Amino acid sequence: MTRTYSIAQLIALPYTPPQLVQLTADVGCGACGIRILPASPGGTHHPLQSDKAMLRETQARMKATGVSVLDLEIIRIAPGFDANAYGAFFEVGAALNARHILVAGDDADVARMTANFAALCDAAAPYGLKMACGENPKRVYGTKGRLPSTRMGNFAVNRATWIKAQEYRRKRDAGKLETRDLAMETLAGVLDGEILVQNHCY
Repeated sequence: MTRTYSIAQLIALPYTPPQLVQLTADVGCGACGIRILPASPGGTHHPLQSDKAMLRETQARMKATGVSVLDLEIIRIAPGFDANAYGAFFEVGAALNARHILVAGDDADVARMTANFAALCDAAAPYGLKMACGENPKRVYGTKGRLPSTRMGNFAVNRATWIKAQEYRRKRDAGKLETRDLAMETLAGVLDGEILVQNHCY
């Protein structure tokens, strides 16, 4: 099984994102995390939201090295949290094709923190759903003896899943859903045009 190792920003906190991408490639890792918001007030971070030149340089270094961005740091959910204040953060994530966001809960009120986390997920949804066809799922599932294990199998599963999502959406819109399916809700959001898809095939 092939594994991808990622370097966290904390390992080389002073490194700018382009420097961290290069360091990641130099040590033979495939991905890194980038801290674009501080972990604590006044903490070291690299604000790609406002530094467009550095963002472009980071993208260029990623293309040159083949290194990907695994996660962006860090969003803290504290009392008074506003999920709608992170649009620029999400835009950077979409520009870098980041897979994850590091989120920390700093609220003793668990119910409020949970509601704010759900609001954050809703706010992030339009910035993209990552999908893969071809070698990645073929390798991951094929090595486990599971479907899909071929490229044609990838597309067969995709087609069947989207047909299921269409039917789920029709029932939802007609008010005839018996149970809610969160996975189908996400795909219905794509069909509604509310969630963008980033799909790579090779």
